[in-house]
Amino acid sequence: MIKGHTTIELTNVKTGEVERVEDDNMFTQAIPQMMNFISTHGIYATGWEDINSAECWKSLLGGIYLFEKSIDERSILPVGGNKMVGCGSIDYNNSNANLPEMGSYNNAESDTTGALVKKFVYDFTTNQANGTIASVCLTSQYGGYYGAGAAKKINILDPYNYDNNKKAIAMSKVVDHTKNIKIEALNETTYGRVNSSFLNFCVDSKNDIMYSFSVSTDKLRIGTNNMSVDKFDLFRSAYNTQNEKIDEYNYEAGFSGTYFYCFYNTDEKNLYFWTNNSDERQYQNNKSITIYKFSIDEKKLSKHCDFTNKTGTSISRNIVVTGEYIYVRGNRKIHKIKVENMNVEKVIGDNIEEVYHNFSYIINGIITFELGYMDKSRGAILVDTKRDDAISYSGPSIYYYNNNYHITIIPPIDSDQLIFGSNEGYRFLGIPFNDNGDKKVNTWAPTTYLATINNLGSPVTKTADKTMKITYTITDEDG
Repeated sequence: MIKGHTTIELTNVKTGEVERVEDDNMFTQAIPQMMNFISTHGIYATGWEDINSAECWKSLLGGIYLFEKSIDERSILPVGGNKMVGCGSIDYNNSNANLPEMGSYNNAESDTTGALVKKFVYDFTTNQANGTIASVCLTSQYGGYYGAGAAKKINILDPYNYDNNKKAIAMSKVVDHTKNIKIEALNETTYGRVNSSFLNFCVDSKNDIMYSFSVSTDKLRIGTNNMSVDKFDLFRSAYNTQNEKIDEYNYEAGFSGTYFYCFYNTDEKNLYFWTNNSDERQYQNNKSITIYKFSIDEKKLSKHCDFTNKTGTSISRNIVVTGEYIYVRGNRKIHKIKVENMNVEKVIGDNIEEVYHNFSYIINGIITFELGYMDKSRGAILVDTKRDDAISYSGPSIYYYNNNYHITIIPPIDSDQLIFGSNEGYRFLGIPFNDNGDKKVNTWAPTTYLATINNLGSPVTKTADKTMKITYTITDEDG
């Protein structure tokens, strides 16, 4: 059994008084799900000669998050409404006054080389990570470097001046596509044609089932496919006529338009979709569309709303839909629109990257807009729907930092499943091959996962007259 132990030492720089708090923690299902994905699907971890090596565990656990509220221990990704007070990343020392959340890695006191015990130590100065701390979590090295929300713009960190190769959580496998039928994955440049295309919209990785759908003039078709991912790429070739089960749902009013688009809401387990007569990348002001909803649990199809763009500006066609609100990107801002009356209730963020984004998803109340255009990754935007706060990542993707990769993602069916991305799903990307000429697929795990959660028995408060040292020890008691 692997256990964790956290020690927090707060030292008053004026009096020398030391406040010490210790607590045990639990591992979440994030890394077990990742390891299971590797072992059951014949995927190997890229760049890791040994899954038990120090470099591997530095990548997997080499980051830390400090949150102001406790976290449901079933969570595997950050939760909306919970402010990140502090963060840190292995091998990085922060002396930038514009990054008040980020601390420094204490290499002298840390030890990640031990087979049975690994120790991560982080130091925070008087002006870093001030506030209430109720939960301490380990995350990936990359996730700790960029944080899960910060008061200052995160783009002052330069991804190319930091050793990113140690932080990307990458997996690869050789795939045989000869016996499979291609299906389009969801991304910004991919859309469905009414009466023609199937699109993947969510994946149940626990049961190896991919969900896809198509729209005809009078019905919605939902396909569920046993993925058999040892034979094909998880994200592009899920549609196999031998394994596919298709259910049809009639809609008496009918669907008009030539193209259809969608957003899958993981938190609600609802598929939202709409149609349009032309393949517009942006919807102009006063543009109207009808949005429909399909409930996965209830297996019910209904009209959700008539959406009209009242933002006063053009918006991206990739919109985020919830039961109560619609979130759209336009004029370098996020517009939060009330479904009931289509009025803009709030404008979130400012001067956000004005580029087309490839995909969006919502998990635990946090919307992620992954940005990019053609083969250039441009980072991501995180929107905390509980706090109406937006954080812009500039440069790296949440999945990978490399400008040469364009990650496509299929959202998980439920928030208790880890979400994976694949570079193979982007149709403009050159497909990599191995030495034997076989097609090679790269699969990426998100870097913002919560590997461990330590909800403190009582929250601690760090103020500007205190320094803080956090020692996080991981012990394999079974050896």
